[in-house]
Amino acid sequence: MSRSEVYKPCPTGADKQPTIGIEGPGVGLGYHAWYLFPENTFSVQEDAEKAARLMNLAFEEGQKAKAAEIRMALLCTG
Repeated sequence: MSRSEVYKPCPTGADKQPTIGIEGPGVGLGYHAWYLFPENTFSVQEDAEKAARLMNLAFEEGQKAKAAEIRMALLCTG
């Protein structure tokens, strides 16, 4: 099974102190995170990569759980 990369590290728009953010769906992520949500940025690329990997795992587990709920609902109404 191949994992989809919904979240991935990305540079932010910080000029004075470069930071790395996480690109993906959700509030507080991406290019402007350094300004609006500085707590959601990283100073080290490796930390951002680890966070993105964990976010992708959590997203994938959420998708599996939701798919199971939908299957159960379809079975119960069929």
